Amino acid sequence: MKPLSTSPSARTAVEAQVLTWATVRAWPDQLAQWRKQPTPMPVGAFSPGQLKHCENQTIAAVWAVCEALASL
Repeated sequence: MKPLSTSPSARTAVEAQVLTWATVRAWPDQLAQWRKQPTPMPVGAFSPGQLKHCENQTIAAVWAVCEALASL
């Protein structure tokens, strides 16, 4: 078995700008409410039903991303 070789393109740098950010602090009942009625939500992002089985940490992360996008 040979080790995988690293291609030169895999070593390129990535440059990005942060245009917005957001934080969320929520109690379990707030997360449950946002899971049912996620607002603000980018148009056509996904349906609330997709959040039904997500963990609370995932709900908080998605909520923070939606808040950040809404502030653009």
